[in-house]
Amino acid sequence: MRKFLILFIAITLCGSSLLFSATREEAIDYYESKYGDWLDIVIRKRVELLPGDLMPKAPATPKEIGDMYELGLLDTTTEIQLCNFDPISVRWEDYNYIQEILSKISNENERWEEEAKIASALSFSRNFGLPFRCALENQEEIAEAWSKVEYQPTPTAGRKIVDSIRAAFDDDYVTIEEKAKQATITREEFDAYIEYLKDNYFELDI
Repeated sequence: MRKFLILFIAITLCGSSLLFSATREEAIDYYESKYGDWLDIVIRKRVELLPGDLMPKAPATPKEIGDMYELGLLDTTTEIQLCNFDPISVRWEDYNYIQEILSKISNENERWEEEAKIASALSFSRNFGLPFRCALENQEEIAEAWSKVEYQPTPTAGRKIVDSIRAAFDDDYVTIEEKAKQATITREEFDAYIEYLKDNYFELDI
């Protein structure tokens, strides 16, 4: 009995050692093979259950959930690389939508142009707090509106004095303070346009 107990402990320790020595890639492959279908439905949202379908096997223990979290398999975001730029983080929903668009383009030049367009839309989405699809669909209008927002330096006390002197001799001269006010109004109009897009955009899963 003692021999069997020692053998059992040795086998258990050996198994634990093998799991511990697995590389990160091997661990990811292991959980992907075991819970990939569940991840698609619950995390990545690429697969929809049809009537009568059963939910795939889900992680059953806290350790599995902890391992998968540490490996990044439970993240709601992933990375995508566009136009050979550095990878950027995107939501799984946006990643899948982008891949669907790019999968229909075989021409290399056209794909590059589309990737540049998508990268610009992702930038608008992040900088202005817009849903990605909204930014993509309204990209040209957003770019045109943003181009009208001009940066103006904050007028200093010394510049105000110089401007007041120049304005006294030139009726058409626009002071830096007036330019700053005009730019602020333009930015306010742009912000109002962005808020309008947010309030009136709704994604339909058609």
